[in-house]
Amino acid sequence: MAFKRIFTFLVDDDDADVQSLKSDARPQIARNGVRQMVAQALQSMGDQVVNAKTVLPWLVTALGVPGAFVAFLVPIRESGSMLPQAA
Repeated sequence: MAFKRIFTFLVDDDDADVQSLKSDARPQIARNGVRQMVAQALQSMGDQVVNAKTVLPWLVTALGVPGAFVAFLVPIRESGSMLPQAA
């Protein structure tokens, strides 16, 4: 019941699409839709946690490095990504 309320709040559901499904699959739409949205949100958060653009500035700041050195991270990161191609 909670899945149905969340799903109808988040998604503008078109009944024409639902009618094309088998009758035993229709009750699962809301639950599977909410599960898919939660999974994608968690995946996106996980990608940001391991992203170098997010982690390196945080790590440098946490170590107490002066702020001027944080500006050097972008050119170092971008040029470092090209090293495998140079080899």
